[in-house]
Amino acid sequence: MYLSQRLIREKGFSFITVEGDWHDCYRVHRYVKGYDDTSDSATQVLHAFNCWPMWMWANGEVVALTEWLRD
Repeated sequence: MYLSQRLIREKGFSFITVEGDWHDCYRVHRYVKGYDDTSDSATQVLHAFNCWPMWMWANGEVVALTEWLRD
């Protein structure tokens, strides 16, 4: 999380890529962008990942990063 934040803040990076199912990643993208039809929280969005082990996505660090990106 902290490395991604530093790259965005200090080096001007404008996106993060992940290797994951595009449907699930697109839901996270829509949540981060604030679209109206998204879930109420990053935790809900990340729990939708069903093709990968849950611990990879729905953990505190990824939830915090997702919320930070949305803010």
